[in-house]
Amino acid sequence: MAGIILGRLVRQVGRFDLPTTVKYLAAIGLTSRLLTAQRYSSSNQDEVSKAQKARPDGKPTIFTKIIEKQIPADILYEDDKCIAFSDVNPQAPVHFLVIPRKPLSGIGAAQLEDQNLLGHLLLVAKKVAEDRKLENGYRIGKCTI
Repeated sequence: MAGIILGRLVRQVGRFDLPTTVKYLAAIGLTSRLLTAQRYSSSNQDEVSKAQKARPDGKPTIFTKIIEKQIPADILYEDDKCIAFSDVNPQAPVHFLVIPRKPLSGIGAAQLEDQNLLGHLLLVAKKVAEDRKLENGYRIGKCTI
C-alpha cells in the first residue's frame, strides 16, 4: 500500500529526496495504523460493551449454575479451584472453558492474591488439552474470567 501511494506521489510531484521520502513513508505508516485502529475499534467496542454488561450484580451466572450442578455440562476436569467443561457453542473442533470457582467478573477484577489461581487455570487448560490429545498445539483464547 505504501509503495502504491508513494509511487503516485512521485508521479504527481516529481522526484523525492531521501528525507522527503522518509517523511512521506512515516506519514503513510501512521495513516495506515490509524485506519487499522479505526477498523478494529468498532469490533473492540462490542467487546468492551459485553465486558461492562458482565459485571457482577449478585445474581447467579450461568457459570455459577454449572459449578453448582444446576445446569448440566460435559465436565472435563474439576478440582477445588476450578472446573473445565466443553463449550455448548464450540468455535473450534475442540473448545472448552476453564473457569474458577471463585467469582471473578473479569481479569481486571483479579487481585494479587489471585495470581496462583490464574496460573492454575492455565495449567489446567494445558492438562485438559493433553487429555484431549491436542498434540499439534492449541490456542488459549481471551481471558474473560
